[in-house]
Amino acid sequence: MKWRFTKDYGIIFALIGYVMGFIITEKFYIAIGVTNEMYHIGAIVGGGIVVSMVVVGLFIIYVSP
Repeated sequence: MKWRFTKDYGIIFALIGYVMGFIITEKFYIAIGVTNEMYHIGAIVGGGIVVSMVVVGLFIIYVSP
């Protein structure tokens, strides 16, 4: 039960990240003061965390009886 967060929400966070990447336009980021470099660093860091959650969740599903 303690791994529920990883198993249930890793894929959901990944989908939300993809949707945000497609829906939010570059004009919005420029308007709020986010540079192109800041956007990409945030995407890499956030994506790295989420992909770790997905991999751990898949491993838990594979190993659990």
